[in-house]
Amino acid sequence: MTLFAGLKEFDGKFTQSLERLDDRLDRNDATIEDLIAAAEEHDPKMQSGATWILKRWNDQQEPLIEGQITALAKLLKKVDHWEAKLHLLQLLSTHRLPAAVCRTLQKPLEALQRHENKFVRAWTYSVIAATAETRKSLREPTCQLLDQAETTEAASVKARIRQIRKNYAWAKSSR
Repeated sequence: MTLFAGLKEFDGKFTQSLERLDDRLDRNDATIEDLIAAAEEHDPKMQSGATWILKRWNDQQEPLIEGQITALAKLLKKVDHWEAKLHLLQLLSTHRLPAAVCRTLQKPLEALQRHENKFVRAWTYSVIAATAETRKSLREPTCQLLDQAETTEAASVKARIRQIRKNYAWAKSSR
């Protein structure tokens, strides 16, 4: 079974088919490139399934993911499905982001701060903090943004912001 055929079996809810597919995949650059190509498809299940596998590899500390951070940041601008965006945000938030990637992410992150899904918004703040970790000039504006979000956002977003503040010494509240 091909990668694309396996992703088409994903029902959009239960990940057992994705786990079985992942168990059969070779972990190499070609497979990551195929997963990225699959995520670029306009099918929401394909986007969600492909990014779920990429996130799973990242969670398992697959070293090949590190070499694809730029491509994954660009992919964030291309995916439409909220789960695919969430998977990519969660993945990107765990890496030290190169300056070029931070610039690539600036506009998409601004838009995602207003996303209707609160989990996408929450993890957007995590990636914003990851960009500020790389670019010191972004730290003060990021702290102000986090302060503002703590007064306006849903409880789940506020919980993520508390985690950000724990993870980054510079992210302490200015209030």
